[in-house]
Amino acid sequence: MGLPPDCKIMIFTLYLSGYFYGMRKSRYNKLILLLLHPAVLALPVALTIILIVPDIFSKYTLTPLSERILEPRTDFEYADLDHDGTSEMFYIGDNTKNGSDVAVYNKSGPLYQWDFSGRFIESFRKSITGDTDSNGFDEIYAFTFLGDSFLLNGIDFRYKGSFIINDRFLMRLPEAKNEKDYGFGIIALAELNGDGRKEIVFYLSSGYETRPRRVFAYDLNNDSLLSSPELGGHIGDFDIEDADNDGKAEIAVSNYGPGNITDPSLPMQDTCAYVLILDNNLQFLFPPVGFPGRYNGIGNQFVKENGKWRILSHWGNDSRNKTIQSLRIYDLNGILLRKHNLPEYTGKDVYIARVLPSNDKNFRLLLSPAVGQPIVLNSKFSQLKDQPPFCSYSDVVFADLDRNGTEEIIYRTNQPDQWVILSHHIGNPVYFKTENTAHPTPKLYPVLGKHQKPGFCFQVNNHQYLMEYAFNPMYYLQYPVYTGIYLLILGFILLVRRIQRLQIQKKYEAEKKMAELQLLSLRNQMDPHFTFNVLNTIGSAILQKRNDESYDLLMKFSKLIRTTINSARVICRPLQEELDFVKNYLDLQHVRHEGLFSYTIHLDADISSRQPVPKMILQTYVENSLRHGVVPRKSDGKIQIMVSREEKGIRLMVEDNGIGRQQAKVNGTVSTGVGLSIIGQYYTLLNRDNEQPITETFTDLYDTEGKAAGTRVEVFIPEGFVFPGVNEGGR
Repeated sequence: MGLPPDCKIMIFTLYLSGYFYGMRKSRYNKLILLLLHPAVLALPVALTIILIVPDIFSKYTLTPLSERILEPRTDFEYADLDHDGTSEMFYIGDNTKNGSDVAVYNKSGPLYQWDFSGRFIESFRKSITGDTDSNGFDEIYAFTFLGDSFLLNGIDFRYKGSFIINDRFLMRLPEAKNEKDYGFGIIALAELNGDGRKEIVFYLSSGYETRPRRVFAYDLNNDSLLSSPELGGHIGDFDIEDADNDGKAEIAVSNYGPGNITDPSLPMQDTCAYVLILDNNLQFLFPPVGFPGRYNGIGNQFVKENGKWRILSHWGNDSRNKTIQSLRIYDLNGILLRKHNLPEYTGKDVYIARVLPSNDKNFRLLLSPAVGQPIVLNSKFSQLKDQPPFCSYSDVVFADLDRNGTEEIIYRTNQPDQWVILSHHIGNPVYFKTENTAHPTPKLYPVLGKHQKPGFCFQVNNHQYLMEYAFNPMYYLQYPVYTGIYLLILGFILLVRRIQRLQIQKKYEAEKKMAELQLLSLRNQMDPHFTFNVLNTIGSAILQKRNDESYDLLMKFSKLIRTTINSARVICRPLQEELDFVKNYLDLQHVRHEGLFSYTIHLDADISSRQPVPKMILQTYVENSLRHGVVPRKSDGKIQIMVSREEKGIRLMVEDNGIGRQQAKVNGTVSTGVGLSIIGQYYTLLNRDNEQPITETFTDLYDTEGKAAGTRVEVFIPEGFVFPGVNEGGR
């Protein structure tokens, strides 16, 4: 008769459940084995070591060469004026004649000094170098103030004592109270009119006066000055590109509305910031787009997106203005293409958006706070995973420090006096420190030298630092070194596992040996000859109706058997248990041999009765003394057992007055050595895990006439000796 369908389904379900449970358990076991594999265990350890060891494999290295503290109102600048691959240094600053001068040096020393009228504008870059006429040599151009006059000077260092331009008057600034009332900046040397010679582009931006707030360009060929319209607010950074591909540059002007002047009649207000682009004639490429509000600012830059030039505008503010900041993209006609709001930065200090150097066809953007974590955005304004170091009140500087065709990024971090250099893809940070400055605006000059690593001069306030920044040849060694670290850790783990296996094998062999010794010990303790003799003695006492004696003998014998069975699985036991065993043994033997011997047992009072000792440590020697020394003596035998405390351990002594070992050999009563062999092997196993071993000493005793008077056996157990399973925690 077959099973009902319900039972079949239940059995099949149970079978499937067991099958899948077994599969899950098998997969779990495989996963555990995988995680415990030495190759896997070595990985996190190696990674931890790699992270904590000093970073000697950074892609770039920075080597400080020198530091110079400059006199007030002076700079030392660097430029490769003759394009020979080695930079010339030139001093530029005030002189003792109430004027200014430029002194050029090459590797051989000073070449010449050119004196100008007027003073340089403090805190701003004093000069610009470049090959305006494409003759293979750079000129130096510098601007000075003389009273209310604004002057331009230019030199070619090859012609000592002569000027390209000398004290060229550019404009009068009647409204200026002093030079500090003006913001001034040299923007670039740029081709604006297509005559083959670059113009000198600069700006002047008054503080609390309405004029001038303009961009200017000096035409060297025509000795003329080109000017933009008045631009309203303060002028900030610039970006220059040939955005319309006509061979002439356009200028993106960043600006800020401080609200210093209230004059509704002005075409452009300084309580407003603007999307502001100038064409090559310094006129508006399109009507400026306003961002009304005091403390608002707009950073304008050219960006390339899908092969077309666009204008990126960052509409920002500081903590005094709660207007939502945003990023906007315009075309060259001023039409807004897209906008991305930044509500998370509302009410915070001004954030500066800067286009990053990139080899990609689309731009990336560094959004840098006054203090905080910069973030990197792509052209769609989505945040990328790059995490640049923190920024702290610093202009961001771009320069090709290592001469590889892409610019590095330099700015101040949130650590005291610390700056960071990042590669163009926001990686490979290199840090350096400068003198203490609250809000530094650094100046940076590349320094070239033949057969030398790329260098640069970095200036903060009046401190100049000369440094080398170059590719680290150790960089590519990191991979074999890191692999070596991993392999060393893996080898160490494999070695540890090998040692563990050997220890386990050694422990197994020791345990196996101990089991064998325990069995031999059990057989030796329960010697059939001794057992039968004791039983015969007890039987004889019973037959002779010596009831009390027979009962006492039976109890002692039962204690021997119980102790033997209880200690069958151990190799050591408490001292008191060993003494009790020996006492019962001697009492039984004393009855068997009808008073042939006497014995004494002495234990020092300061020795714990729970002191562990090897099993049979006394019984073995007592049995040998009795059988081979005392019994052959026939009468007046004595066995003395003493356990005493010494300075460095415990001494156990068994002494008899028997016939001695030599006479025992003559009589043929020498022991088979089984008991002594067992106890000796115990010692060997126990001593293996201890620095100070258990030792045994045999001493033959003689009387005054030189005759054998017995044997003494002494066993010394060192202080702190470790017995397996008993006092291992005290090691």
